[in-house]
Amino acid sequence: MVINIPEHAEGDDTQINLRNVNIIDSALFGLHIDDNADDFDDGTTGSDIGIDLKITHSNFIGNGTGAIDFDGIRVDERGEGDINALITHTHIDGNGGDGIELDEAGQGDVEATMINVSINNNGFYNEEDLDDGFDIDEADDGDIDVKLIRVSANHNMDEGLDFDEAGNGDIELKLRHVEANNNSDEGIKADEEDAGDIDVKFSHTNITANGDDGIQLTELGQGEIEGSLKNVTAKNNSKYGIKAEQWIVEDEAAPMEPAGELKIKKVSLSGNGKGDDIKINNVTLK
Repeated sequence: MVINIPEHAEGDDTQINLRNVNIIDSALFGLHIDDNADDFDDGTTGSDIGIDLKITHSNFIGNGTGAIDFDGIRVDERGEGDINALITHTHIDGNGGDGIELDEAGQGDVEATMINVSINNNGFYNEEDLDDGFDIDEADDGDIDVKLIRVSANHNMDEGLDFDEAGNGDIELKLRHVEANNNSDEGIKADEEDAGDIDVKFSHTNITANGDDGIQLTELGQGEIEGSLKNVTAKNNSKYGIKAEQWIVEDEAAPMEPAGELKIKKVSLSGNGKGDDIKINNVTLK
């Protein structure tokens, strides 16, 4: 299913509401919502309106197995608009590219909420560039705001959850009853690469047997890592169970900004390849 948004569209945001939809075994995208004027999805030009996506009681399974970089769900947003996605009671599994990718390359925010969603066994098609379970890329000024409740992101061939904010903007993650296990790279990765904060609130979260760090938080540029980890288990990951690093310039000799802060309660680390302490740089633990 492909929904193209005209480059000069004006007015209210585009609203897409899907209920009881099954898109299975498409060779290309399962669902592609495209607000990108470039024919090859390579540019930064699109309409000024945003995308409001709601999906419930649906399945996106086994798509993206006919060519490289075709996802179960892909949203491409350019120009001035935002991406708002609400997905509930849905399976996004076994897709050749990312299970779901929200790609905001203009000056806009990405807000995503998932409740009772599986994002498992994705990202296997391109062996030279494997893909994630859930991937958000925000490439200009704008925030990433994610809320996940009862979500599994397991057995994906790159990261389970991969959130990248490359301009001036914050990343805010609220995770409750989430698992990210047996992914080939990090279980959960959040990178903020310019001015902006990373704010996390994780509770009842299980991160096990991933191929890199279990949880990796990296803030590069002006900004802080802050938030709380409560009832979080990170075990048997290949590198660190939990890593939180804050830099103005990566690998700087001494901190150049105030330290961030993570509040820790009932956090269990065991069997991780680089030890069972939380790896930090310029972040205090309380």
